[in-house]
Amino acid sequence: MILSVFDIYSPAHLPRLIPELDALGYHRFWATEHHSPAQSASPTLIACLAAVMTSRMRVGTAGIMLNYAAPAKVAEDFRVLELYFAGRIDLGITSAPAENEELYLDGRPRSDRAAFAARARMLVELVRGEHPVVVGPRAATQPELWLCGSSVSSAMLAGSLGMYFACHRRGAGSSELARAAIDAYRDGFRGAGEAYAAIALQGACARSERAARQLWREGSDAPCFVGKGAACVEQIDGRISECGADEAVLQILTEDIDARLAGYRLLADAAGLAIEVRT
Repeated sequence: MILSVFDIYSPAHLPRLIPELDALGYHRFWATEHHSPAQSASPTLIACLAAVMTSRMRVGTAGIMLNYAAPAKVAEDFRVLELYFAGRIDLGITSAPAENEELYLDGRPRSDRAAFAARARMLVELVRGEHPVVVGPRAATQPELWLCGSSVSSAMLAGSLGMYFACHRRGAGSSELARAAIDAYRDGFRGAGEAYAAIALQGACARSERAARQLWREGSDAPCFVGKGAACVEQIDGRISECGADEAVLQILTEDIDARLAGYRLLADAAGLAIEVRT
C-alpha cells in the first residue's frame, strides 16, 4: 500500500510535520492552494520548503490553480525545483476556483473548461520540452505532472495529456463517483508511460475510536477513514480498491498539530511504513 499526505492547514507547523512524514515512510507530501488567512496560498513555495526539509519523500502541489497562474512561469519554477531536487518533485494543477476570484484574475476574463484545458496542455508541453519556446533552467529530469480534480471531464483531460490523476471526492457516493472518474482516466490515457491514479482521503486516526470521532467533529461529511490505526488502514485499503486507485493521499482533518502527528504515526505503524524505511 502506497500512502502519502496532503495538508490544508496553516504552514506554520510544517517544520514539525514534514520531517516527521519523511521519517515515517510516507511516499509524498503535497501542498494545497487555499486563499484564506489561515491557510497557504503558495503551494510552490511550500513544496520548495518541504524539499529542503526532507531527504527521500517526494514533494509537490495539489494543486496550483492554473486559471490564475501563467503556465510558462509555473514550468520555470518547477524546472528550478527539479534542478535541485531531481526525481522528487510533483507538479500538480487544478481548475478549482479561488474565493475573491477577481483579485487573482487581475483584469482577465474568467476561465472556462476549454481555456483551462489549453493552459494545461501548454504547461505539459513546456515541462516536457515539446513547446516551440524552451523555458529553463535546463535539468536532466522532469517533475511528474498531475491533474487534481473530481470529475470525469478532468479525469479525461488528465488521460489525454498523459498526466497522472489525483481524484478528490467527498460525501455520499464518493467511492462510486471516484471509480467512474478513475476508470475514465485509464480508458483515455494517451501517455508514453503507464496511467497512475491517486485517491485523496480525509479522516481521523487516534488511539481510540472515540478520540478519532471527536477529532472528526471538524469534518462536514462522512470520514473516509476513522478509528484506531489498524482499522483506518483497513478502511483506506478498501477505498483504494473500491476506487481503482494506485495510491492514497491522506489528510487527518484537525488543526491540532499534535493530534495530526500522532495520527500519522499510528497510520504509518499500522501500515508498516516505518518498518519498510528502517530496512
